[in-house]
Amino acid sequence: MKQNLLKLLYLLIIMVFASKGIASDNISIESLRDIKGPVLFPSNYLFLILLIVALLAAGVYVLMKILKNKKEGIEDVPVDPRMPWEIATEQFDRLEKSSLLEDGQFKAYYSKLSGIIRSYFENQFTIKAPEMTTEEFLWSLDKSHHLTSGQNNILKQFLNSCDIVKFAKYIPHIEEGKESIQLARKLVEETKAVADEADSVSGK
Repeated sequence: MKQNLLKLLYLLIIMVFASKGIASDNISIESLRDIKGPVLFPSNYLFLILLIVALLAAGVYVLMKILKNKKEGIEDVPVDPRMPWEIATEQFDRLEKSSLLEDGQFKAYYSKLSGIIRSYFENQFTIKAPEMTTEEFLWSLDKSHHLTSGQNNILKQFLNSCDIVKFAKYIPHIEEGKESIQLARKLVEETKAVADEADSVSGK
């Protein structure tokens, strides 16, 4: 049925051109050939397509399982009920008791130290900045207006000194590392007081 319709359409086209004097004498109904039947797809190609589809389905399944497990893992992480400054203080204590400075692992020491400070400020003042650079983090904190200009400057110097050790391969003295953690403790203590005052004002 479909082949007959195509033949008829082809014939009508020839007749239209012929009526306008465009048709060629070489074209005739007898010269029309039957339309070829459907070409069978090679079996090896069919197998390849089925294999690709199966691999894609397996990949989607594995990806969904990974995302599901990751989501469940996040949901299962217990929330620490303590105040951010309490968590930071405990982390400072653990870092001081470690042997990172004595072992010359300055990059690891300053990475942990700057991480403690950043996590503290993110949680203390609800700043979502896990992927921010130091400059972006300082800018966000400055926009929050929780710190004085002096505290902002101290924090900037502190984080920049940590970055120099982490990324510029600067090798500090052990005493510098001890002074840095004391400066970090001071920042937490001072900003903890600022947060407490803000809470007391909002509670009145």
